[in-house]
Amino acid sequence: MLKRRRKFSRNWAADSAATMAMAKRNRFSSAWIWPAALIAGLLAASCSSTRDRPTSGPGGAVGETPAPVQYALSESVGGIRALEFSRDGRWLAVSERNPNQNRVVDLSSGEQAWAARLEKRLRGDYWATGLAGDLEYSPDGSILAVEAIDGSGPGFVFLLDAANGALIHALDGPTDFATSVRFNSNGTRVAALSYEFLESGARSVIWEWDVATGDVFRQIPLPPSEADWAESQAMDYAADGSLYVLGLSPQVYRIMPGAKKAVEVRTQSPAVTLCVSSDRNAIIVQTESPNEGVQAVEYVDAKTGRVVRDETAPNLFESLSARQRNLSFFAIRSADKLKYQVFHADTRVPAFETRDAKDAVQCFAVSPLGNCIAVGRESGVVELYDPKTGQVVVTYAPLPSMSDGTGDEAETPATTDWCAWLPSGAYSGSPGCEKWMIATAGGKKISESELKDLYRDDDAVREAFRKFAPN
Repeated sequence: MLKRRRKFSRNWAADSAATMAMAKRNRFSSAWIWPAALIAGLLAASCSSTRDRPTSGPGGAVGETPAPVQYALSESVGGIRALEFSRDGRWLAVSERNPNQNRVVDLSSGEQAWAARLEKRLRGDYWATGLAGDLEYSPDGSILAVEAIDGSGPGFVFLLDAANGALIHALDGPTDFATSVRFNSNGTRVAALSYEFLESGARSVIWEWDVATGDVFRQIPLPPSEADWAESQAMDYAADGSLYVLGLSPQVYRIMPGAKKAVEVRTQSPAVTLCVSSDRNAIIVQTESPNEGVQAVEYVDAKTGRVVRDETAPNLFESLSARQRNLSFFAIRSADKLKYQVFHADTRVPAFETRDAKDAVQCFAVSPLGNCIAVGRESGVVELYDPKTGQVVVTYAPLPSMSDGTGDEAETPATTDWCAWLPSGAYSGSPGCEKWMIATAGGKKISESELKDLYRDDDAVREAFRKFAPN
């Protein structure tokens, strides 16, 4: 609903006086009609309030309901690279490309808990600036691992204090791009999937570090591939500590704890992507089917590395979400990359489709509480869905920082500026967020003053976020 200032009826006093006069003429009213009349007058005043019922506004004439409000950002913020909920479901970590930083949203209030810009790292004789990438919380929720790449090639992994974003370790190692980062089940190891260029083609390389010390534990290259890039690279730990990896080639590999080399997992068809189930005992692999118009999903026993069953379905979607293993739901992205089909993880029955907004979806995350699904889009917005209804409850957008005048984005302090809006048109945000927002109704652009007067409702947006916070 839309919000306006409360306005009281000009005639409430007269209405109350008339009611009390009638009460005097009624011989049975002497004991209780006077207070009842006063209450009636006050109720009349309250009922005449225009709160949540604006009588006019952009796109609507006086006495009519305004046209639905459409929101967009005034400039692209580079897209949402990754999303991850904390283990208790209270925090949502967001990896954004412009500015290259990570921030954490407190779902109990919708406010930013902290933001951290990825620092420069010395690489040989030059400083490399990391671009925010994949991220994951440690099992105990105390550490946030962030994968970063440099435009020139080197990759990094940062371990940040989940409470405040302070740097714990900067894990150097990957010589080229890093594409994925994961913790093992007890949080003692963290691994990154990277790749390095060769004279002919390239190869994927898995780096693994000791979380406590930040030291490299092992480095395992996969066999070379003729391809030098694959969009659906994926990696994750199984319950026994084994790593399952899909690198540059459509071949799944298994790396046992302490092993120095990877072994092939023989799927029935070339793999497209993979993920680990919520209990980490099964590997779910989407594969290419030899039959046109059909996709296959194969289930691998994580303890043995063998395929235990496979399923086929109409080829409506091309790739599983990289964040599928998050508990109760998984998603498959459409071929045009504009939406996800969301499924119940236990039954694999379709739950709903995300909104088709002509804006590519880039990442997907499910709250451990099972009450919220987050979808990151190329335009730089995050949509929070209620999985019971399949509807967007609130749309959140991290906003770019203002330049410090040095011309060096890496030197600009991290920003916590943000905005968020509801389907009703109500919005909230940090001070001055309106300058980043384009709001229209009925084809007419809403001015900043109209936006603040008619649609700003901090309480409504806060309550929308709280629907997803733990009790």
